[in-house]
Amino acid sequence: MTPLSDSRGALYCHALCREALPAARAVLAALPWRRADGLRIETGRLTAPARFAPPDALAWTSLKEFMAAHFSGSAAQVFVGAAGSAVRAVAPHLVHKSRDPAVLVADPAGKHVVSLLSGHWGDANGLARHLARALGGEAIVTTASDCLSRPAADMVLRRAGLRLIDWEELPAVQAALLEGRPAGLYDPLRLLPSFPGAERRATPPDDGGPSVCVHWRALPAAPGRVRAAAPCLTLGVGCRRGVDAGLLRESFLAFCRENEVAPEAVAALATVSEKRDEPAVVALAEHLSAPLLDFPAPALAAVPAPHPSEAAGRRFGLPPFSVCEAAALLAAEEGTLIAPKRVLHGCLTLALALDRRRLRAPARP
Repeated sequence: MTPLSDSRGALYCHALCREALPAARAVLAALPWRRADGLRIETGRLTAPARFAPPDALAWTSLKEFMAAHFSGSAAQVFVGAAGSAVRAVAPHLVHKSRDPAVLVADPAGKHVVSLLSGHWGDANGLARHLARALGGEAIVTTASDCLSRPAADMVLRRAGLRLIDWEELPAVQAALLEGRPAGLYDPLRLLPSFPGAERRATPPDDGGPSVCVHWRALPAAPGRVRAAAPCLTLGVGCRRGVDAGLLRESFLAFCRENEVAPEAVAALATVSEKRDEPAVVALAEHLSAPLLDFPAPALAAVPAPHPSEAAGRRFGLPPFSVCEAAALLAAEEGTLIAPKRVLHGCLTLALALDRRRLRAPARP
């Protein structure tokens, strides 16, 4: 079983003036560091203007051009120097708080480390505190929930390993928690800890008030409702060579609708090793930000599956077996099929398994 490597990137530390080099090196020396969601930032790169960049630094003549090449996909961008320069450098590349990396600014003396962007979802707030300790300075965090010691809904969800779906509804929930008003909580799987302001409900609240609803099932969107998917499903994929990436993605979404499953609940994709590099499968894994696992055909053939394929057996010189069902079950480890094999367009098969091991994982504080 071989997962795709994590491509979510490294930390870049930019020394904006010659005097900033020592503090920038101290930032990099503070790695590795683990984000609130568990992502471990192992490595960092020093960057500096070419006119004074040391040999071990990435040299640039235009910070704007460097950001265009290295902002997207990075885990964090730390600027040691003027905050205005940092703002102008990153502004053209901002997409959404769910995708933007953490952005921080430190002064060259290391006295202050400012969490500038993606304080919660990118955990810039946590990184600011970590770097301030390393530099012997002070972390500057301005998010209201942190300053007022109130729960932040997005951080509660992130720490529990959940995937937020309705970003546009988040402000209403967060405002209620900040102002001391209750927010409904539908969490039948008990994946979230109790937190101030949350009122547990037996059914999804439908009164139009602020609420958080958590499940791997697809729940309908509603005003004031923040849906979060529990990533506990594994998607098994079988396909012919050269299958169209768009066709696979649309078929996957239709398969989820048919089975009333939230697409965001897919935690991993799995297939036979011979299809590991199939472009459409790789593209779907990247689209879902999920690892792609592969298993050798003999291992798949050893898994009892309800819908074995004689064609698959002949293809690999083995008894009949189901690529997608067996792959989904192996990827789940403690899995139960919730959506058995579906043949789509005569060229691909899909199956979904529920990984109960992921549902037993306690929410982290």
